Amino acid sequence: MSAEHPTLPPVGRVARAVWLLAGLLATGVGAIGIVVPGLPTTVCFIVAAWCFSHSSERLERWVLNLPSIGPMVRDHRAGLGMP
Repeated sequence: MSAEHPTLPPVGRVARAVWLLAGLLATGVGAIGIVVPGLPTTVCFIVAAWCFSHSSERLERWVLNLPSIGPMVRDHRAGLGMP
């Protein structure tokens, strides 16, 4: 688990796989939203980071470190809102 979520209970292998798939799906929709007007991009990447926080710290860090999306996701997590 990531240091941001110390109170979360341990997640089983099946649940971790479900969170991983949900994160990948949200990432895919967010990536499509970058080029297709009307699809939410930032919201999808926020959901993806949240799903990855339950399944893969490496992918969570990847989303948080994306040059154009990462700052918006980090701002949302810090309670600064969403653009």
